[in-house]
Amino acid sequence: MRYGMYGLFVLLMFCKFYLFALYNDLMFWTMGAAITLSGILVLSCWTLLLKRNAQAVSLLVLNALLSFIIFADLIHFRYFTDFITMAVLAQSAQVGALGGSVSELLQWKDLLFFVDLALLLGITIYRWKWLDLQQTMRTRLIAATIPLLFGALLSYVLVTGYISQNSNKVFVSNWWNVSVYNVVGLIGFHAFEVERYVSEQVFGKEGPDEAQVAEVRTLFAEKQNSERVESEFFGLAEGKNVLVVQLEAFQNYVIGKKVNGSEITPNINKLIAGDTLYFSQFHHQVGQGRTSDAEFLVNNSLYPLPSGSVYVRHSANEFDALPEILKAKGYTTAAFHAYEKSFWNRQVMYKNLQFDTFYSIDDFKEGERVGWSLGDLSFFEQTVDYLEQKSQPFYAFTIALSSHHPYTKVPERYKTLQFGKYEGTILADYLTSIHYVDVAVGELVNRLKASGLWDNTLVLMYGDHDSGIPMDAEMAKFVGEPGDELNLLNMKNRVPLIIHIPGSNAKGTYAHTVGMVDMTPTMLHLLGIEGHSYYHLGRPIFDMQNHLVIFRAGSATDGQLYFKASIDGVFNKGTCYRTDTRKKVAIDQCRALAGEADRHLKMSDRTLKFDLLRSLKRERDQ
Repeated sequence: MRYGMYGLFVLLMFCKFYLFALYNDLMFWTMGAAITLSGILVLSCWTLLLKRNAQAVSLLVLNALLSFIIFADLIHFRYFTDFITMAVLAQSAQVGALGGSVSELLQWKDLLFFVDLALLLGITIYRWKWLDLQQTMRTRLIAATIPLLFGALLSYVLVTGYISQNSNKVFVSNWWNVSVYNVVGLIGFHAFEVERYVSEQVFGKEGPDEAQVAEVRTLFAEKQNSERVESEFFGLAEGKNVLVVQLEAFQNYVIGKKVNGSEITPNINKLIAGDTLYFSQFHHQVGQGRTSDAEFLVNNSLYPLPSGSVYVRHSANEFDALPEILKAKGYTTAAFHAYEKSFWNRQVMYKNLQFDTFYSIDDFKEGERVGWSLGDLSFFEQTVDYLEQKSQPFYAFTIALSSHHPYTKVPERYKTLQFGKYEGTILADYLTSIHYVDVAVGELVNRLKASGLWDNTLVLMYGDHDSGIPMDAEMAKFVGEPGDELNLLNMKNRVPLIIHIPGSNAKGTYAHTVGMVDMTPTMLHLLGIEGHSYYHLGRPIFDMQNHLVIFRAGSATDGQLYFKASIDGVFNKGTCYRTDTRKKVAIDQCRALAGEADRHLKMSDRTLKFDLLRSLKRERDQ
């Protein structure tokens, strides 16, 4: 009977791990199934050392614990398309704040992960009444050793076999946690990730050698030289205020589009048609930190981390941050976000970045709530009120929030779009929230003009990251986009960038490839501040050339080619496209592009891990 309980546990857990893979459309059968079975055996074999009643209770507790871990990963994956890591757990306060967003991710079928626990509890209680027959320790030790050895040997054979065929790159410099999962399963992933985190945080604090620092210096020197851009835009906004408007989950494919004859973003369309610059090939480059990663990229011109958020993991680092640079030039600096001050550790990070003031939810008056917090209409209105009181020139960084997932909290009076068969879908909810944000942006521009700030303020407006809504060819067609593979990738990665340069007639649409990492150098260029002495990895976008745009998962584009990295990081398993034809080409055509992307990400990660800017800036300033 004791072996029957153990067998039942193994079967139930195997089914739950299979359901997790099935729900998230992840690999499972063949290697995935075998590695999952081996993980379950290794993790649970110790229960066979126990007496029967103790074993039954232990299996029940282990079942509940693993079920909770699977469920937590399931919810996290639905939103972030990634698994929970130690770095994410270090930011666990963010999870509680997701509130209604998490509830929207729950589905009735998720109960399957827990229904067996009630049955097993009853069996355990019933069995407790039986006589706990004694077995010798030798017998129990043999029983426990068999699954341990079988599971460990199976894991070893599978993983070493994979490495012999594909190299160990997936473990050394994995682009995406899913790639590790595909090799070692969910149990193996968490074991690997905990070991990596402990190695880095406990045993990996020693500094880099001089050769590693030299590599970082070399890359920064190349990028500093590339900031020496001569253009008609240099200094056009010299001495002007700067207002950055970061719009939540605002994707580019909504711009200029209609739904059943109605414009989704009429106010932004009007803004683009007027005296502004619109960059249609602007890409977000965020990782797990999502909104905080966008802020980090735009204000620091470095890449986000492969796991977790820079705002939490490296908030004490030294940076060449835009607010710090502008503050040294006599600017007043302020950040605005109508949410909790501690969310994403902003109250710490903003102080380090040299923002003089951080206006959080505590600093805004009550107003209409949309989604998580104060609606963007009221947020922008009160932000302009604060800006009117600021000494000039100022640098103001604002983070809008109303179009945050789950996209269902828009007041009825703003639900004017008609979606036909898509009514009630997440896409319809998303477009409705975007339509509301467009109304808020229109009012923001009107308020800036009425206050006189519009004519004296450089305004940059962009989306922070994708919406998280999977796009297929049919949905692309609904919003008026081609449904080929490359364009579906671009729909996910492109967000709008709109720039208003006061006192100039600069306007027009620009279609060269640029990214968030270019924003700090771009603003410095417009303000007439030479950027070649700062440690940034982007360059001004006014060279009017395609830039290297690197995504945190290892994919990249240079405007001519688009390299889509494989989930295991093996170059030959990636996909290479030509952007003009949007067709696949031989993977070797993307080898140089992929190599340069790898180099930039590694150097940025090394800079953050070892806080290298602290010593580099000291050397520069001596």
